[in-house]
Amino acid sequence: MRVAKTMKVIIAALACAAGAYWFVYLPSRPADVSHVQISIKATGAFDKSQVGDAVEADIARLKSWSGCRVDAVRYDAKRSAALLAIEHSITASGGSSSISKAIDEYGMDNVIYLSNDISCRAGSQNSSQNGWGSWYAWNPDSTRAEHGWIFIDEGY
Repeated sequence: MRVAKTMKVIIAALACAAGAYWFVYLPSRPADVSHVQISIKATGAFDKSQVGDAVEADIARLKSWSGCRVDAVRYDAKRSAALLAIEHSITASGGSSSISKAIDEYGMDNVIYLSNDISCRAGSQNSSQNGWGSWYAWNPDSTRAEHGWIFIDEGY
C-alpha cells in the first residue's frame, strides 16, 4: 500500500514536471537559432559581408521571439529588389507603408528584404512561419543600427 502511494506521488510529480516543461518552459524560452540555415544570393548593391551583417542583425532580433526555432534566413538580391519595387509602386498612388517610407528615406538601394522560416510552439499548438519577411535599411552611422542595419518592419 505504501509503495502504491509512493508511485502515485512520483508519477504525479513527473507529470507536473513534464507539463511545466511542455507548457511553461518551451513557450517562454528564447528562440533557438542554433540550427539556422543561411542562404545568401548577393548580386545586388551589397556584398556578402554586408548581407551577412543583416542576417546577423535579423537572427539577433528573432532570438527574442519566445518558444520559437529559426530554421532558415535567406537573402536573394533579385527577389528583394522586386518586392521592394512592388511595395514602393503600390504606395506611390496613395497610402503608405513603413517599407515605402524607408525606401524614401534611405533609398531603394539601401533597403533589403530577408525571408525567414520560423517554427513556434504555444502550449500544444505548433505554427510555422515560412517566408516571414524582415526588412532592413543600411545606415551604419545610425545609433539605431545593429551591425550597420536598421530594422524597418516584418510580416508577409
